Amino acid sequence: MAYKFYIESSVNCVFVLHYGAFHVDDSLNQYREMVIHPQYHANMNVLREVLSTSLPNEFGFEFFSKKTPERYKDIEPIMGKSKVAWVLGSGKDYATMHQFTLTKRFGPLSHIERKPFRTIADAKVWLDIPADYEINYDASDA
Repeated sequence: MAYKFYIESSVNCVFVLHYGAFHVDDSLNQYREMVIHPQYHANMNVLREVLSTSLPNEFGFEFFSKKTPERYKDIEPIMGKSKVAWVLGSGKDYATMHQFTLTKRFGPLSHIERKPFRTIADAKVWLDIPADYEINYDASDA
């Protein structure tokens, strides 16, 4: 596990920080922990910060289109209508996550919007989080 997260209901968002080696199952495992957390409720947005690490090499269009639907089938209905912002540190990771958004755009789970970003500020705008809100991963109890 190379991530930590905290839930901030005042801005309707779960903040996730990835660090170290990003394992192919990290985001799935984090979602599993998130949806059973007592502070979590359906329709919360997610800001996933991947600035200090890189996405797994397994990630790509084929992985997202063929393996991801089965892997997330029990998680996404619990999440409800939400937005997931991926803040990425490289152009390569941005392109990879853009592939994920393309595979999900017209799928049966399209009630979750996903979008890659290069800055936290831009992700906060999209998620309707005030610009002056300070992300505090030390608040994590997960």
